[in-house]
Amino acid sequence: MIDFFRYLGICFITILFSWLPLSVVHASSSNFWQISTVPSWTEADLNSPQIGEGLESLEYLLYDAQVNLNLDVVQSFYQYRYQVNDAAGVEDNSDLSITFSPDYQTVVMHKVEVIRNGQSSSRLVEHDVRLVDIEPEKSSKIYSGQKQLQLWLKDIRAGDVIEYSYSIVGSNPVFEGHYSHFFKLGWGIEVKQANVSVIAPNKRKLNHQLIKTDVKINVDKRAKESRYSLSLTDVPAYYSDGDEPSWEFSQPYWLVSDFDDWKGVNDWALGLFEHSPGKSNEFDHWLEELQALPKQTAVEQAISFVQQDIRYLGIELGENSHRPHAPAEVFDNRYGDCKDKSFLLVTALKSLGIDAYPVLVSTYNRNTVRDFIPAYNLFNHAIVRFDFNGNEYWIDPTKNYQATSLNYIVQSSLGDALVVAKGNSSLSEMPDYQAIDNRIIFEQTYKAADYQSPVELLIKSTYTGTQADRMRYRVASKSAKRMSKEYLEYYQRLYPKLSSLQAVQVVDDANTNQLTISESYLVPEFWTIADGEAVFELYSDLVDDYLYIPEKVNRQQSLALGSPLSVYQSSHLVLPQDVDFSSLIAHRSEENDYISFSSSFDYQNRTISFNHAYSNKARSVPPQDTEQHIELLRKARKRLSISYSVTNVTEDEAYGSVAKLVNYLLSLKQTRAAEVN
Repeated sequence: MIDFFRYLGICFITILFSWLPLSVVHASSSNFWQISTVPSWTEADLNSPQIGEGLESLEYLLYDAQVNLNLDVVQSFYQYRYQVNDAAGVEDNSDLSITFSPDYQTVVMHKVEVIRNGQSSSRLVEHDVRLVDIEPEKSSKIYSGQKQLQLWLKDIRAGDVIEYSYSIVGSNPVFEGHYSHFFKLGWGIEVKQANVSVIAPNKRKLNHQLIKTDVKINVDKRAKESRYSLSLTDVPAYYSDGDEPSWEFSQPYWLVSDFDDWKGVNDWALGLFEHSPGKSNEFDHWLEELQALPKQTAVEQAISFVQQDIRYLGIELGENSHRPHAPAEVFDNRYGDCKDKSFLLVTALKSLGIDAYPVLVSTYNRNTVRDFIPAYNLFNHAIVRFDFNGNEYWIDPTKNYQATSLNYIVQSSLGDALVVAKGNSSLSEMPDYQAIDNRIIFEQTYKAADYQSPVELLIKSTYTGTQADRMRYRVASKSAKRMSKEYLEYYQRLYPKLSSLQAVQVVDDANTNQLTISESYLVPEFWTIADGEAVFELYSDLVDDYLYIPEKVNRQQSLALGSPLSVYQSSHLVLPQDVDFSSLIAHRSEENDYISFSSSFDYQNRTISFNHAYSNKARSVPPQDTEQHIELLRKARKRLSISYSVTNVTEDEAYGSVAKLVNYLLSLKQTRAAEVN
């Protein structure tokens, strides 16, 4: 859930938003925007290129961002200049969009010009500007009230240079005058000139951090204010390697913040959660019911209620982008986002006499939050920390379908955390998951009565820890019929004539957080019979998913491995007769600092066992180690499947007749099932 502290970095090309508008109306300059000259406090770049070389479909000539904190209201000025050189450039870059929050911001348009053959023409016509209601995070059930000004430029041709500038006036009052911002200094396209600057009064200290760049910060001190600026020429295009962890930057940034330490961020956040819980008879009655229960039962019921009965929905208008709604309001509405649900759970736990606190975390930055200077926009999520019976708990109220017992509930593990508590002045480190606690045990048993008849396939999958949570959610979101159909279709990709013997069976022990799924199928033509030999093949498809080889091997970025988990897959083939496979018994393993993998082939009592185990020891592989790591993956992948044969197989005619009959009945059954569905 990424709803609490959104990144506030400036968008580079605010063009071609893919979000569908809820409504489009002519914008009224008196309500949301106006046309005016460029503010006098800005500095023009007179040396930036005015025209491109015509070598690329789109050439970006100028990106300019200037922020003034030394005014009664914060103002941010932006200027863009780019050239479109062919039909594709015209098609993709002729529409301008400016996103803002009307609850506390207005837009001032300064200039929209098209330069063609050295002649400039203005395209800023008030009647052509449209106001669009957008909800960019609607798919995540978050509503912010953001709007867009859109201008669909007319008569744009190849070779035109488009230049426009505007200011956004205002800032969210929830920040109480503080300022933290990520300025982007690189994009997926070359930029001829990029300028970024911040003006602040001399009495206001700003802290700076450069990320993936060593560009110099210029400081121009004046009588009452200072201008901090960066100027970059011929900025290269930056590309992601793909499959990198979320906390790793592929492009350079400049982080500016007026917080000197984490105590300052904590003190600001305290004010968000210190307002009244509100009044509600039903809410008060719920708290009284909890207080009448044994304490551990009350804690478990409070967590379960907030997770399950308060649906996830973020109404984040104005200050509620960061300030939670009152717990009583959330309780009565039966909905809220992460900060709302966290505040509600903290209030309930405190009513039980338990020390509980809201916690700010980052689902992106994880353990790297401490690598940055203190800032409020490093966080994007809220959870709860509390102490009970001598133990420390980190609970995510937005996680539903978790275990019901406090002893088995999977705690949140998001690395660095800011516990919002009086007097706190530092980050805490949340304990990470252990791979052994998050397991998938996948057992396949093939029972062959002979070498002609369909083979019975029994599958048992057991999930614990985070994997049980994941599967519990998946099971809850699908009907048994739909789930059985999906599983059947998956295995039919491996065995086209496979049919189901019964619907998928689910046994869920939510108390101990273990979920088991059982499946049963018939597999016709499992054996390939030729020249007196019966050939079989076994394949560890589940482990295959975790031995993924990225598209880019020679990497500049780390390779993400995901959360710690352990996967065990066993394929057992019960043979019709005793065949000596003992000479093939083998056990092999591969291991490095990041994963461990083992495979084995065993034979005993007419049963072949083909086993694989995978677990990751880290969440990512650093770039300097990816080459050797990928080589290990390639070795491991070669042992995911086997194909052997049983020789001197007698092809009795009776077997063939029975097989034909069984296959006919299975085909008839599948046809009737398809007609019903």
